[in-house]
Amino acid sequence: MGGEALAVQSRVVDCEWKAVNRYDDGSYTVSQLAQRIMGVCAVQLTKARLAFHLSPNDPEIEMDELKLAIGVVESARKSRIGAK
Repeated sequence: MGGEALAVQSRVVDCEWKAVNRYDDGSYTVSQLAQRIMGVCAVQLTKARLAFHLSPNDPEIEMDELKLAIGVVESARKSRIGAK
């Protein structure tokens, strides 16, 4: 994987963490919040797909992205619980 692709992927993760910390007020389920942050970070996700030469309309890739976003939400929530 090239440096540019890693940089693009890093921007996706950074965007998702920022979005979780901004929008997670406890009123969303993990799945709902993951879908919301995917919407907020749609530009970065599209750029990542292009950098990795992936189809912009592949439902399997979208499912993988959702799973990763769910992981970010769960990690962010766990880190906040640990910080209390």
